Amino acid sequence: MRILMTIALTFALAACSGDDSTDTASGTIAAAVRPVHCGCHIDSIGKCGNYIEIDGSPLEIANGTELGLGSMEWCSRPEGATADSAGHIEDGKFVATTFLERKGD
Repeated sequence: MRILMTIALTFALAACSGDDSTDTASGTIAAAVRPVHCGCHIDSIGKCGNYIEIDGSPLEIANGTELGLGSMEWCSRPEGATADSAGHIEDGKFVATTFLERKGD
């Protein structure tokens, strides 16, 4: 019985861990809290737009309008913000299936 409880607890903790894994074969991005920024604050981008960090690299958020984001959502916040998100990569951009900015982060 103790072994079953340990296994159940292990699976429960793994489900809540916020796995930041990417399935490179399908481009699927698992749900996790990630930094989001305006592109004007990212040296390699240098122009306004909404970006999310996936595996340490900024990707433009392709469907920001559908998510209710302005074109420069985090422009006034150089430190950026974070968002709970999941989705997939399409044409080099992040297409969110879930997106919720975490206020106060």
